Amino acid sequence: MYLKNKFNLCLFIVVSLFMVSEVGAVEENMPNKEINVVLVGASIGNAWKFNELAERVGADGFQLEFIPLYDSFDKSLAIDDIVSRSELPDVVIIKECSVYFPGDMADYKNKITQWTQQLAEKNIDVVFATSVPVSERTGVTSKVKGLIKGIMGKPDKMKQLAAYNDWLREVAEQRGLAVLDLEATLRVSDENRYMNPKYDRGDHVHLNADAYQALDKLGKEFLSKIKVTHSEK
Repeated sequence: MYLKNKFNLCLFIVVSLFMVSEVGAVEENMPNKEINVVLVGASIGNAWKFNELAERVGADGFQLEFIPLYDSFDKSLAIDDIVSRSELPDVVIIKECSVYFPGDMADYKNKITQWTQQLAEKNIDVVFATSVPVSERTGVTSKVKGLIKGIMGKPDKMKQLAAYNDWLREVAEQRGLAVLDLEATLRVSDENRYMNPKYDRGDHVHLNADAYQALDKLGKEFLSKIKVTHSEK
């Protein structure tokens, strides 16, 4: 009886070791799933060549996609398309352009909230990208126009854009979402939130090559920190 029990124990150990080794071999042969990241935005995604970012900065394991929408703040068509896909992305970055400011802030906030909810219901992680600031216009004519707008009670472009970015950061903190902080990378300082002139292509809105190099550094750091928090789709 003793020998029989000892034999059975040895047999159990051998079979268990064999099964563990087979499982390990299967896991080693299984390809790692790429993390699919979609950027929904306007011109910056195209000029930045977001699709090629991972390859450019040496970040393996990512599949990046850019969906351009240039006409307005409203990205509902893109969000609707994303959530209706048979293969859902892991992460969606929502990015708005400075040209949409000043605008209807209440409507903007409602839309961001709605899109965030739509994506969350599909277990897609949401990332807020802050809007890139404009550079400051220092000419006399610009100063006079600014004063007139203030007297007329019209909202200031840069002040509203900064308030929008602050709101994004607050919501992200409340919901535990990541922020791709383009503003912090490209502004003059924490106190002066206009675009740093060295990044201005010359029209006070669009970015030059130096700016996109700075964004590549930001993008590399951002990709290195991505952790998909949703359950398996």
